[in-house]
Amino acid sequence: MRKSRNFPEREAARVLRIWGKRSLPVDVLGIAKSANIQVVADDLDEISGLLYASDGQVCIFYNESHSEERQRFTIAHELGHFFLHNRGEHALRAPLLMARSGVSSQGVKKEEIEANQFAAELLMPREFLLEALEDYVYIDEDDIDDLARVFKVSAQAMAIRLGRLDLI
Repeated sequence: MRKSRNFPEREAARVLRIWGKRSLPVDVLGIAKSANIQVVADDLDEISGLLYASDGQVCIFYNESHSEERQRFTIAHELGHFFLHNRGEHALRAPLLMARSGVSSQGVKKEEIEANQFAAELLMPREFLLEALEDYVYIDEDDIDDLARVFKVSAQAMAIRLGRLDLI
C-alpha cells in the first residue's frame, strides 16, 4: 500500500521540480546554487553540517571529513531546514543557525525528522525509485548497495527509504 506524501516530501518534490534536473544522482549543490545558497566544506569536528542565514545571505556548511554520501545527505538535510522551517526562499527573517549532529538522526525532534524526510525525498525521489525498481522482483542487500551507488547515498539511507516507502 502506497503511503501518501507528507509535507516534507511534497516540499522536496516541489524543490526538485523547480531547481532540479531529471537525472541521477540528484545535484544538491546545483539546487543550492539555484536557490542562492552558498555551500562550504569545513572542518566541523562532531557536527555533520549547519545552516546559517542572516541579512538575506544563506550558507550551508558541511563536514569535509565525512563520506561523499553523508555530505550529500547533510546538504539535503540543511536544504530541508531552509525550505521547511519558517524561512523558505522568500522569507528570511531573524538570523538562523541550525546544526546537524548525532541528534538529527535519533528521531526525537520534529524539525530534524522533517529535514531528514525532505532529504530522503530530495536525494531518493519516490518517482525515481519506483522507476529504478521496475525490473526487480525481490530486493536483496546487493541490490540495495547498487541502488545506493546510483543515487549516491549510503546503503543504510537507501534501505531506510525503501522501507519507509513499503518497497522492501
